[in-house]
Amino acid sequence: MITIARAPAAGPAETDPPRLLVVGGRKAATCRPIGQLEPRGYRIDRLAGLPLPTPLPACDVVIFALPAAEAAASGEACAQLRALGGPPMLVLHPGGDPHDAADMLDAGADDCLLAPHNPREVLARVRALIRRRDRSRHAPLRPRELADGCRLDGRRLVVRAPDGRQVGLTPLQHRLLTALMARPGEVVSREHLLTHVLGEDTDSFDRAIDVHVSRLKKRLAQVCEAPLITAYRGVGYRLDLSPAGAG
Repeated sequence: MITIARAPAAGPAETDPPRLLVVGGRKAATCRPIGQLEPRGYRIDRLAGLPLPTPLPACDVVIFALPAAEAAASGEACAQLRALGGPPMLVLHPGGDPHDAADMLDAGADDCLLAPHNPREVLARVRALIRRRDRSRHAPLRPRELADGCRLDGRRLVVRAPDGRQVGLTPLQHRLLTALMARPGEVVSREHLLTHVLGEDTDSFDRAIDVHVSRLKKRLAQVCEAPLITAYRGVGYRLDLSPAGAG
């Protein structure tokens, strides 16, 4: 079973250069996108391939850069790390089919870049993942009510039910839920959510936000009896709060 080594949460380590874990062996170690990161102040650790070690080395972002034949294994590794609340994940997929990116996002990756991999774009996406992680750490921490007595705990990134059940959220899912909670009862456009969750500089396709909303709905359904999020096809999504949570 994979476990995750945690970097120190405070102190001098916060000034250390961002640390990236690249999974992909010799090809990833020598490809231009990865080679462009180290001269820009990133510390690179490399793994020859899967399976992931336990504990997973402490890092800020995991980059999967495996060949097409290992795409399924990459997806499984993303799912494992996501279930454990692991670091943000970027997949450098060797294919060019948008369905491949959708599969990786559905598996749990935070971002997926299809071939060809422009070094500047890889750098920009790594920066965006780290920025979004940092924003999540500084998100409002006051518990907020949803429905059926369920409450969002932004400090621990969990939604709790009155009977003690709880389900964890990823930082991305937390951003998505808080964006919907900011406009309860309104239909929030997919474009607005895409920008809020993935950043203003994202060029991700619309399908990405649908995947993330679908995963969030499944998480919430584990503790909240009422369906909280309603989809409006081609328009966006609406979050319905209890009367106490809407005030």
